[in-house]
Amino acid sequence: ADSTSVRLRCMDSNWWFAPACRSNPQECIPTVTCSSWGYVWYVEEIVWKATAWNMPLAVAAGAGCGTDGDLAEIARRYNVLFYFWAPDAMLSELEPVALIFPKHERRAWQAADFSTTRDSTPLMALMNQDVNLWAPQVRMFVNQMKWDMDDINSLLASLGTAALSWNQTLAGACQWLKDNRDVWQDWIPHATTCLAGQGLYSAVEDRFVNHRANAATCRACSPGWHSESVMGDDIATAICVPCEAGRSQASHGSVSCDPCLPG
Repeated sequence: ADSTSVRLRCMDSNWWFAPACRSNPQECIPTVTCSSWGYVWYVEEIVWKATAWNMPLAVAAGAGCGTDGDLAEIARRYNVLFYFWAPDAMLSELEPVALIFPKHERRAWQAADFSTTRDSTPLMALMNQDVNLWAPQVRMFVNQMKWDMDDINSLLASLGTAALSWNQTLAGACQWLKDNRDVWQDWIPHATTCLAGQGLYSAVEDRFVNHRANAATCRACSPGWHSESVMGDDIATAICVPCEAGRSQASHGSVSCDPCLPG
């Protein structure tokens, strides 16, 4: 091996034996990854860790990583270590437990030393640059979303591994949400938690109001008005107030007013 590649020498037609058990393969722990699209998933990382940490592994790759592939069949049928990923419900009934390695070291991985944990892939929500202006409650909702892996795997498990239509997937996800309100209830902003540029608004009176008790929702402040933060029932919100004399505002959703021009 060099710093950028690894060439494996298999001891028979199917298995690579780690140095820790190479002299006595009967002591090796069967470890299975999978191949798809001509790629054997993370085999270099697996054999590197086996060597670095003196792990007695016998490594092989099954054909196919999906529900009908060798990986799933072997993992269910035999007591083996296996490559897997999360979140995914394909083998959730086995309750797989991850092997723990030292914390990811970026410089080591850049030098093709894979002995530490693989860096995680962040899951991110992308949105329009104007969402804060036109839908600030949506932004707040997304910011308050706090998924953990158990919740995600629970949702995926509830959908099962059989092929579902889009409508069946939506129905299953909807049912999971109904059954797990405690997970997401706190993500939803209160209707009268107004953000900068907004103010409490009464749909009944069809006007901006100054008290949460009189409001039903929030609305962007109109031209000639600006938003001010206030506390209502110990919860921060905002109200719209007219620009004071000598100042004006021509835009919606403003947090201040500008001095009037001379004349």
